[in-house]
Amino acid sequence: MYLIDLPNEILIIIIKKLDLKSVYHLYETCSHLKNIVCMYNVLKTCSMTLNTMATACSFKLNFFKDISGHLLELNASGVADLDKTSLVRAVKSMKCLKSLDVSFTKITIVDLIEAYKVCPTIKNISCNFMFDKEKKNTIKIPQKYLVESQNLFQNFDNINFVGNAGNLLYSNLALWILQKAKLNNLRFTVAENENTVYEINEEIEEDKLIGNIKCMSVYVLNDWRMNNPGIGSFLYSMPSALSTLWFMKKFEFIAIIKGDKAQHSIYVSQMFKNFFSEHFQIDSKCVNDIRIIHYIGNAVILLWNVSEMVPNKAFFSNLKYKLMDFFPFCNKHNDISTVDQYDWFFFNFEPEKNESSNSSNYVPEFKKQRVGPPKQSINFDHLFKNKKKIKLTWVFNNYLSCSVFLPSQCQYLRKITYLSLSGNVHYSGEFFNVLFRCCEQLKTLNIEAPTLSPCASSIARNIPLSQCIKNLRLVDKRINFKLLFSSLSQCHILENIHIIDVSSECNELCDFSTLFEKCNNLYCLFIYASMSSTAKTQKLQMLNKLKARYCKPYLNLQLCTKYGESRFNYDPYIDVFKLNPIKPIELLYSYFIFLLIIDSQKY
Repeated sequence: MYLIDLPNEILIIIIKKLDLKSVYHLYETCSHLKNIVCMYNVLKTCSMTLNTMATACSFKLNFFKDISGHLLELNASGVADLDKTSLVRAVKSMKCLKSLDVSFTKITIVDLIEAYKVCPTIKNISCNFMFDKEKKNTIKIPQKYLVESQNLFQNFDNINFVGNAGNLLYSNLALWILQKAKLNNLRFTVAENENTVYEINEEIEEDKLIGNIKCMSVYVLNDWRMNNPGIGSFLYSMPSALSTLWFMKKFEFIAIIKGDKAQHSIYVSQMFKNFFSEHFQIDSKCVNDIRIIHYIGNAVILLWNVSEMVPNKAFFSNLKYKLMDFFPFCNKHNDISTVDQYDWFFFNFEPEKNESSNSSNYVPEFKKQRVGPPKQSINFDHLFKNKKKIKLTWVFNNYLSCSVFLPSQCQYLRKITYLSLSGNVHYSGEFFNVLFRCCEQLKTLNIEAPTLSPCASSIARNIPLSQCIKNLRLVDKRINFKLLFSSLSQCHILENIHIIDVSSECNELCDFSTLFEKCNNLYCLFIYASMSSTAKTQKLQMLNKLKARYCKPYLNLQLCTKYGESRFNYDPYIDVFKLNPIKPIELLYSYFIFLLIIDSQKY
């Protein structure tokens, strides 16, 4: 039976489960499928993020013109070439649009004012907290824009601002702009490197700031992209915006402070005294005042407005479900009997104490033989026998006296969809061969190579064996870019590549034309490497010419030569690598206030 022979009801179910690119291909197939796609109430959400539709050029397609009238939600987060003209033109025909996400783009609040004029049905907005594209230390906002901004944001039910700490945490400006709003949820995402601070002429009165805001969330995300042990963002005390909230409302709270993926300290109000010990086998400390907590490292603070919350069974059940990704299963403190409750597993490997005693073998009655270093296999078949898909994070501590290998017969390898490798370790010669051959569902791979045991060459030799890898992030030194990208060009379904060379002087970047030609699904290429400003300019020109030659306007290109050069520490493109459990999650529900996440993870 062919797809077009299926009943319309079945086709509609299939279409609703597909990503935007796949729906577009169906639309282009034949008139029958085209008519199904364009039916009312079939395609209500449109996500342009993390695929080859992530370009303003997509709005010019007949496909968009045909579906725009039915769309309720448009996600254009991270679309690099989106500007005011293309946005206004696109939303003008979206007569039913309720939710719009233009975060991590060039769209400013001033641009949104114009967009809302032609699409006044929008009720939920996610955007950059940015009034001007000009880069300065301070910018005074004209009174006209302040008034228009207040009038704009009073129309929304849910708002997410993406910006820097100076504007969102250490200033009350954002709250002042929202004082006319009646919001169900307000979220601040602090992820921007640029330090432009906005000022206004009039004095801000704190007692007028908190209007009707039921729920609020603030995320501060730092150092997601690369190793940088000498630089970090530290929040030592409660910022002014959060202090204002604390003084004016009564909250129950949870504070989770994380040093890395596994270590954490948890502070709670009385209501949550036993919550973490019961659901996560983790101890927490009960405190009376959230303002006494000082924050260094990664942190999550959750606050509930007592007048709005309903702490019933459904509330706590939903809370546990939403916090699961903050606490992946850890072999150091989780009970093995709880494995089936988790999807993400964190293993901190320590070498066995008697490992060195087995480093030499002797054959009786024969001449002493030279043998290689001992090997340790990683076999989790028994642990994951009931799992169909698993996400794994492995950290090796001082695994330098032996090498680790993967037994090719292990069935758990065929269940891995995500894998992160880091720490001091020697990988055996066949490690990556087995990894890429046997991990039949592995879509996302993050490798932070040890200083004493680089592995980029081994990865380059073996990665063409993979038939499923889509997202690759590699941190190593002295990377042979020509060899690596020659191999990556053989992985035709690659979508997202992040390569970080931590050498003080990197090898010459190669010609990327084969990669651009062969990898049709590639939507992001991020490279961090030490080079002169002249060399960087030349390489960027080369990359942009290739981007134009191969008609890839959706390709997000970033070439960085120093820490903090990228505009955002965190964005949708790096999110897929799950470098830290502290990252934005969906709002729990209308009574849930998610106030602060600070992520200064060091890799």
